[in-house]
Amino acid sequence: MKAAEQGHAESKHDLGRMYYTGEGVLQNDKESFKWFRKAAEQGCARGQVNLGVCYFQGIGVS
Repeated sequence: MKAAEQGHAESKHDLGRMYYTGEGVLQNDKESFKWFRKAAEQGCARGQVNLGVCYFQGIGVS
């Protein structure tokens, strides 16, 4: 979490994945979407892909 909060794009993606799956944190679609978006905005390809999945499936977007 600390690395994500300090601006590391890959860590933001990893944190989004953790919230998506509930791995080590309570599962939370909105938090997952938020961290995927932050990673995607920094050019993280995995963040961009997972953000697209969220939009496509309507996960955490509302």
